[in-house]
Amino acid sequence: MILTPEEADLRAGDARMLLEHPLLHNAFADLTAAYLDMLLKTEDERGVMRLRDGLKVIEQVKAQLKSHVATGRLHGREAKEIRGRQRFF
Repeated sequence: MILTPEEADLRAGDARMLLEHPLLHNAFADLTAAYLDMLLKTEDERGVMRLRDGLKVIEQVKAQLKSHVATGRLHGREAKEIRGRQRFF
């Protein structure tokens, strides 16, 4: 998906807000703790795999949000560079 610099900036702001929001932060922490607790208690191989997959999903969601923040920063830098170059023309 190709975003305009403005769209990337908005997405970055939303992602940053989500990453810093206490409810989402607590939800990730609570789920991670619950999955780890169940992981230590289960002996079922299939259950272990599902719990590990759940932990991976949590990390993937965090990584995706962080990626949106980083992409927004890159678009912001590019836009500043372009505006800076336009002054010379």
